[in-house]
Amino acid sequence: MLFQSITDGLNNSQINLLKVVINNVEQLSSKATIQEYRLGTSANVLKVKKALVNKEIIDIQNGTVTFLDPFYRYWLKKYFFKI
Repeated sequence: MLFQSITDGLNNSQINLLKVVINNVEQLSSKATIQEYRLGTSANVLKVKKALVNKEIIDIQNGTVTFLDPFYRYWLKKYFFKI
């Protein structure tokens, strides 16, 4: 229920960016990634990353995006995205 509550509080761009991270895509702001995952623009990707960092869902170290809670990542992957 906690993970569902967290996810319900996210907008579509934030959810789509989390899917990008789960799929281990390295170039988040590439044209192909933005189009495939419907992220809008590269400026929007930066805004979404910042929002997810502020919500303490992801962390960015040396350009690498990781989930702060690996169980949330697992839940998203298995139950939300069904990957």
